[in-house]
Amino acid sequence: MKFILLFIIPLFLAISCTEKSVEDSNANSTEQNPANEPGFGYDADKEMVKIQGNQPKENPYKDATVEIITFKDSLGWGYDVYINKSQYVHQPHIPAVSGNRGFSNENFAKKTGEFVAFKIKNNIMPPSITPGELDSLGVLH
Repeated sequence: MKFILLFIIPLFLAISCTEKSVEDSNANSTEQNPANEPGFGYDADKEMVKIQGNQPKENPYKDATVEIITFKDSLGWGYDVYINKSQYVHQPHIPAVSGNRGFSNENFAKKTGEFVAFKIKNNIMPPSITPGELDSLGVLH
């Protein structure tokens, strides 16, 4: 019995001390390691580096030629957005609303396409549209 107590008590103390030191080292590493702070990370060689974060990216479309082309199909009116003569968006139905119906007239499709083009030219990406924006444009009649 003495042997069991002499063996278990030191083992218990050793384990509890080890867990405490691991917790302490994790707490200290969080405080001392700037890689845990925003703006720091590790590169491919596992060296700590300062990350270029939250800096606005240059708008690749600021000088682009943007063209809106409307079309009519079996769903109704839709629009395409071309950037530098390449198709960027093909929208055959009203975005952000349920169902697959197109716009009721060409003017509504054109107005929505121009709004999408505005978002692209101003680097608002992705150039998605909400039902509230469609309502504000007055194209949901």
